[in-house]
Amino acid sequence: MDLVLTPAAYPFSRDYKRLAALAREASVVCFVDYYFRGVEGVMRDVARTSYRRIDGLDLFEVCARGTGYVSAHTEDDFVKRCEAANLEFIDPATFCAA
Repeated sequence: MDLVLTPAAYPFSRDYKRLAALAREASVVCFVDYYFRGVEGVMRDVARTSYRRIDGLDLFEVCARGTGYVSAHTEDDFVKRCEAANLEFIDPATFCAA
């Protein structure tokens, strides 16, 4: 049996400025690339955003089960790091239409 790891055809987004705005309000489901020793090719992980403001500084993070994939203190840096992680996310507006 082949191992199937390709996510289903969800309506993913790469609008990282929107993701930063969403992350300030709620945790958002994301998919990120990573490499695993002994496995050929790129793997994808399901992760989530978190945001906090500490002593006037922003902290954007994307992590899963204790593994950090993105960490940034500015929105611009967050966007760059999301691009580097080949991050895609599911925009809650896609599923929460009125």
